[in-house]
Amino acid sequence: MGQGVHDRRFIACAQGNGWEVLALRCDGQDNDVLSRARSTRWVGNRESISGVNQKSFRSEFREVVDRFKPDLIQVGPLTNVAAVLDENLGVPVLAVSWARDLLHDVNESEWCKEVAISAIKLSDHMLVDCKTVCEAALRLGAFREDISIVPWGVDLHIFDFYHKKSISAVPKIVSIRSLEKIYSVSSLIEAARELTSLNANQKFEIVIAGDGSLKTSLESLAGDYGLSHSTKFVGTIPESDLPQELLKCDIYVSTSPTDGSSISMLQAMALGLPCIVTDIPSNREWIEHGINGLLYEPHNSRALAEILSEAIANSELLSSFAEKARKTVVERADWKKGRKLIAEIYEHVAFT
Repeated sequence: MGQGVHDRRFIACAQGNGWEVLALRCDGQDNDVLSRARSTRWVGNRESISGVNQKSFRSEFREVVDRFKPDLIQVGPLTNVAAVLDENLGVPVLAVSWARDLLHDVNESEWCKEVAISAIKLSDHMLVDCKTVCEAALRLGAFREDISIVPWGVDLHIFDFYHKKSISAVPKIVSIRSLEKIYSVSSLIEAARELTSLNANQKFEIVIAGDGSLKTSLESLAGDYGLSHSTKFVGTIPESDLPQELLKCDIYVSTSPTDGSSISMLQAMALGLPCIVTDIPSNREWIEHGINGLLYEPHNSRALAEILSEAIANSELLSSFAEKARKTVVERADWKKGRKLIAEIYEHVAFT
């Protein structure tokens, strides 16, 4: 496990249904961020798992399993953490994809691909967040009857609907993806430059939330394009502050060319914030172009600029997305229902 919102959610889901959780990290960090889950010191607190050290991870993991005798092992992502799995552990395994693992990482590293294929073979069941990831798992050897699809949904009582009738005089365009290469946030900055060239009189503000290894280079890019005054890097927004911060904005943008069911997109949809996102299979599972949001070609900053320009000029169109987007999330991505489904999967995999 790592320290993200999904890790915390899984732990809370299990604990809320009477499970005792032993959480093991595989990224060389301490366990204290993993909520109230039980922990133990092991190799994963000292170093990150890789092809070089996977044997020592497997050896220590087997010792942990023998010592704690769990009823169920949940493992994910499937292209690194799942390398702890070995044959004959004697415990049912639930393999959980993080989307990026099966959609991106398996194509970037032969070791990652081998780990994912092995994890699929060694698991008793798989949990994925969308059809796109399910199809990727099938291509790697999974069987459809062994896969459950549960979107990483939205806490609807926290991300409550607010129908904004018009956009601000100076529209705020927000991105809340991590500042890493895979999310292509640079495309938004490039689109902002294109937007200025399309309409020199159009004022706007780009709000880039999140953090990552590319923050400095992205700040420099904005400066090089003369956009420092209109591009705000606000860092990671705490989950508790996210609804009110998103509602200060007018348009949510995701530039990622690879994704599962993006929780930040679903949160924006739940709030009624208009979404402009990349035209990729997973986003098309949620966004119907021109009906509850807008899609554009990945890596095409000019296309993003043009669609932003049209959207800013047509606040009625943006407003029309709000209720339909909220309805989509309520019907298909209510995390209250998702928690219940995952709890049922835990019981099924562990005891049947």
